[in-house]
Amino acid sequence: LGLLAYGEVGRKPISFYIRDALQMIGRAVTAATMVNPDLALVQNILNCYDKPNHLEMPSSGQYLARFLSNTSFSGSTGLIQVNADVSRILSSQLFHVWSLKRGALGQPAWVTVGQWTRGRLELEGGFLGLVGGLGSSQGQGLGAG
Repeated sequence: LGLLAYGEVGRKPISFYIRDALQMIGRAVTAATMVNPDLALVQNILNCYDKPNHLEMPSSGQYLARFLSNTSFSGSTGLIQVNADVSRILSSQLFHVWSLKRGALGQPAWVTVGQWTRGRLELEGGFLGLVGGLGSSQGQGLGAG
């Protein structure tokens, strides 16, 4: 019938996402502090890209950003990791993609044709030809990431 729909499977409360965000920041700051506490915990700077010492590279903001981009863990919402190439945080949300088709008796029925998870659309066999070559495209499709 040509109608598509999508929906999140096992939606978590917003408090879980907030908890994971705070945990990600805490883990990154802790790791950065273990390596170089003076650069990670600069207290007298108003802008995190200011440098307390012009000879010191990188700035504290750049230093902390490096640790943020290398942080991954299993949180309240599932696996959390940062995709540094596109400045995006990925959680393990799962979305099903359904198509409205006619069943054996001619009645319309929703059929699962794929899923969107971790920024990727994965289509089940037989559906690819119906959408004109959409395929499994990174970062495109149903805009759930």
